[in-house]
Amino acid sequence: MKKATPSVGTILKNPSSHLARLLASVHLLQELDQIIADNLPANTGQHCKAANLKENQLVIIAESSAWATRLRYQGPQLIASLQRIPKFAHINDIHIKIRDMSNFA
Repeated sequence: MKKATPSVGTILKNPSSHLARLLASVHLLQELDQIIADNLPANTGQHCKAANLKENQLVIIAESSAWATRLRYQGPQLIASLQRIPKFAHINDIHIKIRDMSNFA
């Protein structure tokens, strides 16, 4: 007898499933994007995106070297803002990469 395929809802309710972990990662990056935008000067947040969180390092993509330079200057203040949030208190480094962001929504 063939085993029934679990529903997407069932898979998402299982925190150890790959899909549930992927969705949690997406939500975390969306939250970081909002925090970044809220803690940077006007317009700067529109030109960067949280890309990854590896242990204590946040990886941010900037759309050009000019925006990456601005982010580097704002890095210490951004880290301090993130560390005030218990969930992100472990972040003590920001790595900035430059990518064309025209593909990002």
